Amino acid sequence: MTNHTKTARAKKDDKGRPRQAATTQGSKRKAVSQKLPTSLKALNRLAAAASFGPAWINLDVMLLDATDLISVIITRQLPGEWLLPGVVLVDRSCLGAKDGFVGQPIRGEEGIMGFVEQVEARGPELETCEADFARSVVWHAMDYATTLGFRPHVDVPKHVIGPRPEPLIDTPGAHPEKPHYVTGPYDDIPLVRRRLDAAVGPGNYEVVPGF
Repeated sequence: MTNHTKTARAKKDDKGRPRQAATTQGSKRKAVSQKLPTSLKALNRLAAAASFGPAWINLDVMLLDATDLISVIITRQLPGEWLLPGVVLVDRSCLGAKDGFVGQPIRGEEGIMGFVEQVEARGPELETCEADFARSVVWHAMDYATTLGFRPHVDVPKHVIGPRPEPLIDTPGAHPEKPHYVTGPYDDIPLVRRRLDAAVGPGNYEVVPGF
């Protein structure tokens, strides 16, 4: 563990992606009472201009192999002590930002820790880290994936994780020696292989059977 990571706790649904907890009507009413926008588009605009809040990442991120998937939670601080969480499933050795979602606004430490625990319930144990460390992990993965012809998943919360930090922190697994593609049940495997063939040539990458 480095000084970029601390300690705490908060995992994936039947698609292998981090799952968002169901939002209660009470939470929505509270958001309205605090004059937060209720549409995702408006929340994204507000988040893009907001300061970063706490972040979380795999507890053993410093020890993981580059082919292991990483769960990242990044938050933005909204008015009224609300936090807007964004979750990203990171593939550092091939696809980059493999999946993600934006959560509903959450108020207070108890609320955000409940969200973290529900993400953690279906994936790895998480620990707190600096927002720039978490964002650097995501952006390194997306940068590498771009060189291979892959774009971030459409559900990745770009307004929460962006903009790209300059400079990026040199995070673990940020510079794979060659692509390692871990297959997923919902991947278009032939398409991924065609793009890898075009980017690095047949035989210059590994395909690892996944979940």
